[in-house]
Amino acid sequence: MSRPEVRAGALKVLKDTLYGLYLDAGGPRLSDIATAMNENEDLPGLRSAHLIGRILSEPTFPQNENDVKAVAGALAILGGGDSQEQQARVSQLWREASKDPRPGFVMAGPNDPRGHFTARSQGYQGRVQGSDRFRGRHAALEAVTGWLQQDQPPGRPLVITGQPGAGKSAVLTRVALDLEKTTRVPGVAVHARGLTCDTLVECVAVAAGIDDSVSASELHDILKTDPGVPSRLVVALDALDEAAEGQVPRIASLLADLARLPRLRVAVATRPLTAGDRYRPETLLHQLRVTGPDSDNLVDLDTPGYLDPDGLRQFIVAILTDETTGRPSPYQAQPEVADRLAEVIAGRASSNHQQPGSNYLVAALNAAGATSHDKVLDPAVPGFDVAQIPATVDEAITKYTDGLGARKQVVMGLLTTLAYAAGSGLDQDRWLGFATALGYPVDAVAFDTLLDSPGADYLLSTTSSDGSVHYRLFHQALTDDLLARRRERGLYQRDQQRITGSLLPQSAGFPASAQDWSDIDDYTRHYLPDHAAAGWTLDRLMADPGFLLTCQPERILHHRDTLSGEPRAAAAALEAAATKDWPGWSHDQRAWWLHVWARRMRAHSLADTLITDHSSWPWHADTAIRPGITVPGQQIESVNAVAVFAGADGRTRIVTGCHGALVRVWDAETGTLLHKLVGHNGAVRAVAVFAGADGRTQIVSAGDDVSAVPEWAGGTGRYASVLVWDAETGTLLQELTGHYYGVWAVAVFAGDAGPTRIVSAGRDALVRVWDAETGTALQELADHPWGAVAVAVFAEADGQPRIVSADGAGSVRVWDAETGTALQELTGRPDTEVEKAMAVAGFAGADGQTRIVSGGRYEDSVQVWDAETGTLLYELIGHAYGATAVAVWAGADGRTRIVSGDGRGSLRVWDPEARTLLYELTGHNRPVNAVAMFTEVHGRTRLVSASADGWVMVWARVP
Repeated sequence: MSRPEVRAGALKVLKDTLYGLYLDAGGPRLSDIATAMNENEDLPGLRSAHLIGRILSEPTFPQNENDVKAVAGALAILGGGDSQEQQARVSQLWREASKDPRPGFVMAGPNDPRGHFTARSQGYQGRVQGSDRFRGRHAALEAVTGWLQQDQPPGRPLVITGQPGAGKSAVLTRVALDLEKTTRVPGVAVHARGLTCDTLVECVAVAAGIDDSVSASELHDILKTDPGVPSRLVVALDALDEAAEGQVPRIASLLADLARLPRLRVAVATRPLTAGDRYRPETLLHQLRVTGPDSDNLVDLDTPGYLDPDGLRQFIVAILTDETTGRPSPYQAQPEVADRLAEVIAGRASSNHQQPGSNYLVAALNAAGATSHDKVLDPAVPGFDVAQIPATVDEAITKYTDGLGARKQVVMGLLTTLAYAAGSGLDQDRWLGFATALGYPVDAVAFDTLLDSPGADYLLSTTSSDGSVHYRLFHQALTDDLLARRRERGLYQRDQQRITGSLLPQSAGFPASAQDWSDIDDYTRHYLPDHAAAGWTLDRLMADPGFLLTCQPERILHHRDTLSGEPRAAAAALEAAATKDWPGWSHDQRAWWLHVWARRMRAHSLADTLITDHSSWPWHADTAIRPGITVPGQQIESVNAVAVFAGADGRTRIVTGCHGALVRVWDAETGTLLHKLVGHNGAVRAVAVFAGADGRTQIVSAGDDVSAVPEWAGGTGRYASVLVWDAETGTLLQELTGHYYGVWAVAVFAGDAGPTRIVSAGRDALVRVWDAETGTALQELADHPWGAVAVAVFAEADGQPRIVSADGAGSVRVWDAETGTALQELTGRPDTEVEKAMAVAGFAGADGQTRIVSGGRYEDSVQVWDAETGTLLYELIGHAYGATAVAVWAGADGRTRIVSGDGRGSLRVWDPEARTLLYELTGHNRPVNAVAMFTEVHGRTRLVSASADGWVMVWARVP
């Protein structure tokens, strides 16, 4: 193994040091180094001879620090040196090399992306087993290299396409690695198998030196305008057609957008994925801005300009005569025969008998098969039958398996099973498990039989970080052919159902318990949703909380379009719950948010199962109401106010006031909309309910709406209304006018003479008291120069009603409700003041004295005051971003409870006498604007919260 040629710099020092350790160890075989690594568990990194060879002999930057340390440690052991010392030494050198302006392209893809690029660039489908086999393809290489190196921005991605096996990957990977070696232009080289658009964004960002996590649009803007990113960046993406389910269009769109940027040069290899006209709108090639067969950004390897029959023949000869693979070939000593056979194989190689002489995959399968037999195939021998040389992938597989004799069923079963593998493939146990599930009589002996046969040439193996070996078929065309056979026999869906069953926790039914899912492996976590969707069983799993909480949300949501009814609602709930914080949440946090969103999306069976599985939750989401989806401009319609009452049928009703100028009445149990009250012309800020003189429930509402009254008609020029409605019919009963600006709070109480009073707090600095029956203004309490924003009514120990009001400057005042006399002003904590008081309420303390509760937008506590003296008694601390809503009620034990909401969307339930936090609920992601409590006829407590996120939640207290 020769020393890699690397330009001067930190990378050269690292490579020279590693090669020096290799020489000091006596130039051991790669397998000996791998053995030394396997025998020393303290050595980190992969145990792959192929990877070790690349680290020691290739001029590129090794992406994983642990791999470098492991190689250095093993070489030190073989050379009699200090393993720990050498690991520390190369670790420091690796870190210095990683800071080099160009330590190599950023590589991405399943398991070993650099291994993929290296192998394909040298003409291997699997790992590199010998010398470089790449031959010819000069026109294609020149076109791709020229595109990526041109000075003028092309504005479009270059697309390399062709039939399966045409050599797309070989051309792109060879150019990418050559540019990495010969230029200082940074770049990203991606093997797109299983790729998501988000992963590609991350890779491009890393290559551009962008440290922060960014979205696709943010990446585009930075690359377009930021002078700190490289002036030129290469993006080479191989096998776009193998990207994750549903991701191909998104990735294609991103590539097209990136290619428009002057800094970017983009090339992508992909199958067209379209029958008929490949260039019509909505096709993949059209999305990549290829408009026709003559587009200058198209390299179609199946067209005459890029076909290279002589290069194909030389490639076959290289396989037939390669002496570096360790596998003897009868053609090594007979080069003339190799030339003749290569001519025949090249002429036969095609894709489905189309365009013979153009398929590198079929040629490679035939050449590898010929080298595995002692008998030489010589076309010059009389009677030689050209038809014995397979012309397609299907024929090559059939010829191979027909020669297996008694082993055919076992080997074919294993290969067919492997065609179902997702991602980086299957380890031995999973592979045999799948095969058994499909009904193939296989065991470890059968596995060894395949690995010892020429069928091993059909496999690509990679070693993961834990040392396990994973296998998959080395080319997508092989996978396509084997699965097509199953589809033709009507077995594909059944196979996927059986594979799904083998991946489920063994004790799992539908649904399974949470414990059943706790030990599933990464393959199941990533790919069970794909197998279930292919087997049409995903809808059953959508009712299983363990599946939704454990498997990757992205993989599940790829298949949402295959779902309907409640399974589709469960997918919507998962999509909403699985925010960027989902991976870092505990199982219980995920379950909580999933049950909240399941209620909101009407996936009630899922929500009920989650609640049953988490009996320790003291509260849970019982009903979710969305008063309004959006207002013009596609903004969320904030829910500003909420109240509750018992309907004539005994069922609880919820009243909501929203930004969209509507008051709505809902059934609290079902979330059904009963009435829509139209009369306001601005945001509804406050609602309250009371019993009218006839015993019927009435609703009072107010908000931002302001109407003009001409001054010539005796008006003031403008006025704001407080509206009174019949709660059962939705009929408007009264309009109370007198405020000059918006009214932000209302409350009600029974007057001395019996009729109900309405209290309204307005931004015009006035608090008004009205007779609810006649609409007559009774009192005007004017002492809030910053506008009154909150109001409540409570009864003193002697039964006399008191009004408490607050303004935007933090002033809280207490009034005699009957006389309008100002009784008290709550001036705040010592040396400070209540900032921006937004919510107030009152209650009777255990000592019989009345308490006032207040909260503010900029206060992270709830304040409790003595109503008579105005003294701040204590604070309930714990909120973030202000205490924006408060309410009080009597608990089941007769003790008063305070519920408060904050600007972050959380709710807290307090015992004010013990001054302790009892419960914390999360369920909103924007400020809580209002809270209310009610008790159902069977005695269960319900908490209602309304938020700027557009949702009203009804929370049930567990008995």
